[in-house]
Amino acid sequence: TVDLPTLVTIFDMIVGEDGSQPYETMLFGCNEDGSVNYLELYCDRYYTRQEAVTAHKELLQRLKKGERIWE
Repeated sequence: TVDLPTLVTIFDMIVGEDGSQPYETMLFGCNEDGSVNYLELYCDRYYTRQEAVTAHKELLQRLKKGERIWE
C-alpha cells in the first residue's frame, strides 16, 4: 500500500488457484475518511514475480505523474 496524493491505494497479492497468473496488482480509491473504497479502479495479473514487480513500479510512476489510468 502506498500513499498517493490522488487518494489511491494499491494492493499486490498472490491469486489464481490454478497458478496461471499468480500475481495481481489492484488499484482502489479512498473515501474522504481515509477508508478504502473497494470499487476496483484497475486490475492486472502477471505470470512471474519479476513481471509483477516491474509493472507495479511502472504503475506507481504513472500515478505519481498524475495520470488517471482508470478513466
